[in-house]
Amino acid sequence: MATSADFEKLLRFESGDIPYNRRGELSPRQRQAMHSDSRGCLIRLLSAVAASIVLLIIGFFLIKGEAGECVGGIGITGLFLTVPFLIITLMPTPKTAYQVLTTDGTAQRNMGYSKGTNKYYMVVINGVDFRVGLDVYDKFEEGARYLVYYTRSGSTNSIVSMEQWV
Repeated sequence: MATSADFEKLLRFESGDIPYNRRGELSPRQRQAMHSDSRGCLIRLLSAVAASIVLLIIGFFLIKGEAGECVGGIGITGLFLTVPFLIITLMPTPKTAYQVLTTDGTAQRNMGYSKGTNKYYMVVINGVDFRVGLDVYDKFEEGARYLVYYTRSGSTNSIVSMEQWV
């Protein structure tokens, strides 16, 4: 049977996070980690969009045969893309994005395949499903009772901490 320390290590939470999670909020440490993760995704997305727009402009000028005028267009486009990029990346993330939900009940372990060959592992507690890695999946005991604190993004539930009821 897995210990609390096993789950803390695998799910990257600390016992000090649980009092915050019980109140429905992330601990400062969890908030900082989630903030950093989401900012990284946003920056990559915005960078890809900006690069695509610049490449479209270059392609447009090359097709028209006016490659000399392309330099000015790129500079102006870069300026217009940089300002919103900085504003969005420096904005604080709304606190509601970090709301911690709770579910408790007995664990059901499910394993399946997506697209025929990609194996996935899922733990379901009181009707709430969590896709987890094999290492986490193996630690959950079928039929054991757990109290799970999690966040939701779209249809994806992510465990932020948990307690096992004996």
